[in-house]
Amino acid sequence: MKIYKQPLLWLISASLILLGCSGDPNAEANKLYSKASLILNDSKRTKDNYSEIFTDYQQAKTLIDEMLLDYPSSNTTVALMSEDIKISGLTLTEFRQMEESLKSLSEAEIDPLATAIVLARNIGIDSLYANYLAEIAVNYKSLDDTEKAFKLLQEAAQVAGKSEENFALRTVSVAFAKLGDFTRAIELLDSSNIPKAIREDWLSDISAQYADKNRIEEAIELTSKISSRDSRVSSWIKIGSSLLTAGNTDLAINFFRTALKENEPLGTQWIADHNKQKIAIRYSESFKFNESIEIIQSIEDKPSRDITLREVAANLAKNGQFGKGIELYNRIESVYERALTLTKIADAHIDIGEKREGVKLLEQALKNAESISDFLYQSFVLSEIVKTLSRADELNLALEIVNKIKIIKYEHVDAALKVDAALKNIVVEYSNVKQFEVAERIVASINDPRQRMFAFASIANAYSDIGNNELAQTYLTKAFYNLKLIDSATTHQIEGLVYLSERYKEMNLELTDSDNLILREITSNVVPVKDLWE
Repeated sequence: MKIYKQPLLWLISASLILLGCSGDPNAEANKLYSKASLILNDSKRTKDNYSEIFTDYQQAKTLIDEMLLDYPSSNTTVALMSEDIKISGLTLTEFRQMEESLKSLSEAEIDPLATAIVLARNIGIDSLYANYLAEIAVNYKSLDDTEKAFKLLQEAAQVAGKSEENFALRTVSVAFAKLGDFTRAIELLDSSNIPKAIREDWLSDISAQYADKNRIEEAIELTSKISSRDSRVSSWIKIGSSLLTAGNTDLAINFFRTALKENEPLGTQWIADHNKQKIAIRYSESFKFNESIEIIQSIEDKPSRDITLREVAANLAKNGQFGKGIELYNRIESVYERALTLTKIADAHIDIGEKREGVKLLEQALKNAESISDFLYQSFVLSEIVKTLSRADELNLALEIVNKIKIIKYEHVDAALKVDAALKNIVVEYSNVKQFEVAERIVASINDPRQRMFAFASIANAYSDIGNNELAQTYLTKAFYNLKLIDSATTHQIEGLVYLSERYKEMNLELTDSDNLILREITSNVVPVKDLWE
């Protein structure tokens, strides 16, 4: 917004006061106009944040509204309405238009979600703007602010409609479904020009939302309208997965069986195998292990088969069937998947107090990990091993592996961000087991401010779990400080703001003055206060 200065405004305001006389409508109107102008002029000179500027604006607006209401025929009112004079350089129209933007900017200085909205609106790419606005809207729904959520979604829908990128439309449509407005969700897809195949794939996401809300008949009806077999199979799997998560295992199995029946034959073997992978894993989560293993036999794609073997082996171990889990492990070809599988089986041993057996498997997993040629995969597997060791109280071995991860980071600078993510995951695990000193030591090795933000937030969450709100607040403030350091040219600050907003809600904590100062700084970096008056 560009606002143009009126150099003679002070002289005009002073003259109007001198010319006015008590009881005269023109004089009274002049006084109100002059007071409003003086308030805004003072705000220009002395205020450097939107919260204070908005307060001044509201005071000025009250005076102008009073003038317009009480003295509609005064010379000043007529001149202002005809734009012959301005309010501190603003026409009456510009002055009124300023309210909504100032309100949103002032809210951004005290509320992380409001800050995220400002950043989304100024991101410069319509698809990303709409995408993040839709995600933020869902967060407002979780805060029981349904009106705000739908208002943001309407804005997101308008922006997505102008974008050439389709993915934003999908996010907005699913967001409407999450908020319970399935009619609008489907209308949005029907009114778009997206290809039929893509539209039907997205309808499967809406079917899953029906299932999440236990509206099974409507989920079935919508899925039945999908002509593409690939998308229809995907929809049956999503519905079954929602039911399984809700604890309705028997009904979930029926949908998995329907999906499996329609899955053969498909035009692309990889798609068929990928669907089988999802179904087999879901079967194993429902303790239908024989059916899972039978499906595995028919998977031709090696990566899909290894991933399925890994997850089914892990679920067997969780069910106490360690021998069968190891049998499936022995059928895995990828050294990466073998290492992860042993780590998951070890985790199941540790869960039931069999730490010695778990550590033995972790040592074997470590040998597998050391033979992984891709250093990114290797660092991830090593981080998973350390996370599991944290629960086995094997600190020395865990820290030894952490040092291996650090070496990978320093030897492969181009992979530093992903290695920092692995280190963050370790911090989360040590926070969960309340080994705060170890968690702090590992955070010190993380350079990426985004991952440090996540790490500090996980420590805060762990302190909150044990009722230490003072330290929880301290570490959330550390997370906020690192949020400020994230490159504002990326979308990561928006994601961080939404994430930290959720953490504050979960921990039932209020933002500190320091947090608010950071929000103020982030807001003014995106929409500089000085630009308001230029």
